[in-house]
Amino acid sequence: MKIIISILSLVLLLDANETCYAVQLLSRTNTPKNVEILDNSNFPENCKVIEFETQLAVRCGCFNKYSVAKDNFIELDLDYPGSLIVTTYKHYFDEGTPVVAPEIQESTAVAAVAVVPVVEEATQENEETNTTQETPVVQVENEETNTTQETPIAQVEAKEPVQELPEPVVKKTNVQRVNTHNTGITLTEAIDILKTQNLEIKAATLDVSSAKAEAETVSGMNWGKLDFEQNIANSNDAGNVFGFKLTSREATFGDFGAQEYMDSGLDNDLEPQDLNYPHARNFFQSKLKYEVPLFAGFAITNYTEIMDSMTKMKSLEKEQVENEKIYQLRKSFYDMALLRASTENLNTILENIAVLEEMTKSMIDVGYAKKVDLLEVKAKKGNVQRLLLQMESNKKLLYHYLSFLLNQKVSDIQTPSSDVPIPHYSDEDILKNNLDIQKATTGLAIRKNMLHVSEAAFYPTIGAFAELATADDTFLGEAGDHKSYTVGARLTWNLFNGGIDNSKIEKSKLDHLKTKSQVELARKGITLKVAKIRTEISSSDEEIASLEKELKLADVIYANYEGRYREKLSSMSDVIIKQSEQIQKILALQVAKNKRNQKVFALEKLANGEYK
Repeated sequence: MKIIISILSLVLLLDANETCYAVQLLSRTNTPKNVEILDNSNFPENCKVIEFETQLAVRCGCFNKYSVAKDNFIELDLDYPGSLIVTTYKHYFDEGTPVVAPEIQESTAVAAVAVVPVVEEATQENEETNTTQETPVVQVENEETNTTQETPIAQVEAKEPVQELPEPVVKKTNVQRVNTHNTGITLTEAIDILKTQNLEIKAATLDVSSAKAEAETVSGMNWGKLDFEQNIANSNDAGNVFGFKLTSREATFGDFGAQEYMDSGLDNDLEPQDLNYPHARNFFQSKLKYEVPLFAGFAITNYTEIMDSMTKMKSLEKEQVENEKIYQLRKSFYDMALLRASTENLNTILENIAVLEEMTKSMIDVGYAKKVDLLEVKAKKGNVQRLLLQMESNKKLLYHYLSFLLNQKVSDIQTPSSDVPIPHYSDEDILKNNLDIQKATTGLAIRKNMLHVSEAAFYPTIGAFAELATADDTFLGEAGDHKSYTVGARLTWNLFNGGIDNSKIEKSKLDHLKTKSQVELARKGITLKVAKIRTEISSSDEEIASLEKELKLADVIYANYEGRYREKLSSMSDVIIKQSEQIQKILALQVAKNKRNQKVFALEKLANGEYK
């Protein structure tokens, strides 16, 4: 009994000049990577990273009174769920703390790291003596493993003297928050890569280029066409031979049989051999011909506008593909952020289960717990590990999908905050920028121009042409002497075709009216969709706020039941049930945040916004 009283006295009468209360935010295994991560992380200014032999701990503040530490705990626990109040050495928070401190006596080693429970029912504070009265269970934190073991008094009495502990290395940080994922590509970098490397965006870009090229072919009709013709022939046909000579400007009276006519005594019934049976002749004609439309009933103008609208339509489709891929990319980044946050919470729970497991083993050794309690703890530990494996598998799938989107290997990313800010778009801005409405409006313009094209059938078409030619019985022989030209114009006007043109105009009018109705329907549909999404986002915000409060309550309830189990006031089954509720809240919060993020991204996509 004297040994028990001595141990309790060491805990309760701890020298206030050497120790103080602090809020411990988190602990990690002491590895070079974790050291680097915590050194570059953002914590409140009064926090320090304390390095033990195998563990790292982030502790904030050094308060003489428990009530002050509790007020700070309540404030910090909002941003760092799972925080706890501990007693620690004051000199950890002094400037220039030595790396290695003098050896520590047994009593100091036990008392200086006693974990102070946060549940008020289990703690009675004595402000005057700056000590904490607790139930007869000594809570000992092992600085080498950074775990808290609650040792019953009966066990403490039989324990060997506590070994001397090495002085921890104290590191100070001025950062504000923890960010354990500070490597990999950022969301902004990923979006830039997506725009240039995504295969679907590349295909859509080629479609735009193709539409521009097709629009240029229609626009070129205004400039007419210039053709070069080269005719080569050989014939002994009387008409062809005589025509060849006339075209070549080489016809003579002899070609008409003039000599035979004179020799026959001017016989008008004479059939001259030279005219009717000429010798075969070669014919080479080179011709340059230019034709240009002067008026086509405004058909060419309307066709040009149609093709310009089609190019705009392809550009809108390309922009829509790009926005869809950005939507998928952003969603994947925020999904990864939610997975990492949930994994962090589950790892904290796993650490708590490990502490609970060790505590249960110790209590079994002294007869305070049963083996079935340990089996329940191990079963719950396996359940949490299974959930962590599922989340790791989901992370791998996300990396595969990101690699597909970016068309390159992605193995790590920098995740943004899991909370997506709501974009501030008015309904008018969304209707103005929405791609579906822009496409519908462009389609309406195309229908209007198609109506004008149909009306062009009632107008005449007028064209002009000019020819420059040369002909000879050899290729380009005496081209300068045998050249010729022709200029002219042509008018064509259809007067009757059985009412076909009237039917085409009527069909174009109906199509135009139908498209106009579709544009109005699209506007009303988008307005309805925006109202629905805004309502769902508001509902999700309320659900998330409620779940966060429920999660904090579940954390406190679990800690309370864990303390009650130590005091044999509740069973291990009760503790496991409360921990299951804690895990359910974590998963439900992840689902709610993911649902909200999807709705926010959907609103941005409707507004044709990227990552504003």
